[in-house]
Amino acid sequence: DSVKKFQFESAASLYGAPSAVLTRPLLIGEFSCNPDLTTTANSLNRRYLINMDEKFKPTFDLNAGFERYVKKDPDIYSNDLRKLQEWAIFKRNHYDYESNHELFYEAEIVSCRGVLTNIARTPFQNDSWRIVAVRHNGIIYLHDCGAVDGRTFVTRDEKQARSTYWGHHFHRCMTTSRDGRRHVGEEDVVDTRQTFNSIFRSDIIIPDENLTRLKLTYAAEIKAVDNNNTFIDFRTCYERTHPNDWKSRWWFWWIQSHLVGVDRIYVGFKNENGIVRRVKMVKRTALKEHSAFQCTVAMNFLAKVLLEIKNQCDDSLQISHDRQKVFFEPADRDKDFLIEEFTKLT
Repeated sequence: DSVKKFQFESAASLYGAPSAVLTRPLLIGEFSCNPDLTTTANSLNRRYLINMDEKFKPTFDLNAGFERYVKKDPDIYSNDLRKLQEWAIFKRNHYDYESNHELFYEAEIVSCRGVLTNIARTPFQNDSWRIVAVRHNGIIYLHDCGAVDGRTFVTRDEKQARSTYWGHHFHRCMTTSRDGRRHVGEEDVVDTRQTFNSIFRSDIIIPDENLTRLKLTYAAEIKAVDNNNTFIDFRTCYERTHPNDWKSRWWFWWIQSHLVGVDRIYVGFKNENGIVRRVKMVKRTALKEHSAFQCTVAMNFLAKVLLEIKNQCDDSLQISHDRQKVFFEPADRDKDFLIEEFTKLT
């Protein structure tokens, strides 16, 4: 049996300035995921921000429809990279791409945004996680093992399940679908299997003497667009007595929005019963101004982990984090996340 190789620590104090830089994400594709588990290479499931004029006075009960809430089944959604692969198969079969290198715009590493954010937040949240990297035809693909390990799509108790639902429901309250439908009514269901996703190409530039670049392509769920077709995001937080309490999570909101070029986040302030009566728009620049140290640490730690993966992954590799330590070792399980039809592509 292989022995875990301790590589480096994740303490935030080790990853201060200067910061690694993410180039502005380039949109290179989109797809919709449907409740019947199909994936379509279009924007059919895109949602649109509601009209927020001066008359807008929200009163959202985020509990409405909870009994009809449809969550993702961890067993079915254990392969976080499957939908991106299905999009790639469709594009290669219907359009004239010579290789996956061309399709993914010469990326060295391909993943979902969730893998990147899980890594980036580690110095502050200290969660345990496990990732498997597989190199195929020169490209490294990353697989988050959270669902396999029983961490993703699982809620601890009824309270956490309801809180998660509140976030999904707020998103629905603030948006319309293509046919203009908005609130969760008697027959409507918040179904987390129905999503709109975009694919981005970006570089992380490391501030070393060579200005090393990490070339990334990643897929991410996009919550909605505004009337200019600009991507936006949504968050909820509790209405607290102290005005700065809700800002404690801004650094994490910044990471997620920064990776996909989202500049505006709409925040719903909820009470303990899940009622929202105030919505505030926050700009990504404000998030970073308030959390500059955390944002720098997150980007530097992400860059360090990805650089090690790039340098060490010749065939397959398992990367894990536990108790402020990152371990690299040969992958002995969960290496089969690249589906057969995808592996036949050059």
